Amino acid sequence: MGLDKLSKTRTPRDAFYGIQNKKEKRAKKEIEEMRNRGVLTSSVKREIEEKHIKKLVEYKKKSKVKDRGLIVGSAKFKDGVLHVSKKQIEKNTGDKKRGRR
Repeated sequence: MGLDKLSKTRTPRDAFYGIQNKKEKRAKKEIEEMRNRGVLTSSVKREIEEKHIKKLVEYKKKSKVKDRGLIVGSAKFKDGVLHVSKKQIEKNTGDKKRGRR
């Protein structure tokens, strides 16, 4: 019933880097123009860089943290069931036991 999600098209690596270089050049050019006008401050510079290089910054923020889950070598798959040791489960969930109170 609803609209289909637009699939993201992947650009070839060479084209992607060419586009990124062009964006950086535009940002540097705009920063240089602001510097010549005498209007450049650190906040203005940051705004210009975010405007031109926004996708790259967002990509770096997203790709920082990834949870890898269980280590493959620590579990056994037998008779259609994945057997994981209690030690491995405690290691992944964090030790919830506290010392003496």
